[in-house]
Formats: sequence, structure tokens, C-alpha cells
Amino acid sequence: MPTSDWLPFIKDDPVLLEGVPRISGLTVLPGGLPIRVGGALIGGIGVSGSHYGIGPPRR
Repeated sequence: MPTSDWLPFIKDDPVLLEGVPRISGLTVLPGGLPIRVGGALIGGIGVSGSHYGIGPPRR
């Protein structure tokens, strides 16, 4: 799941909204994308440095 999808996914659930941002190594800020090969998740990449309001990364 791209990190830009996390906040919309958890925003309406108070337990997830409180707990998910506290997971070590996970960010809910946009800029992270999963890397898939043949449908299998093999890793991810994150890019930072822009303002959160600029929009999602191009795919």
C-alpha cells in the first residue's frame, strides 16, 4: 500500500488512528511506494523532501 493511502484508510477508526502512527518503521506520510514483481511484494521505496500538500507521487 502506498504510504499516501494510509491516512484515508485509518482516519475514521479511532483505534487505528491512534495506534498505526506508533508502529516502529511505518510512516503515514506520502512518498512511499511498494515494489512488486509478478504480483509479489518484494520491497518498497520512500522519497521525502516535498511538502505534503503537493500531491501523490506519479505512477
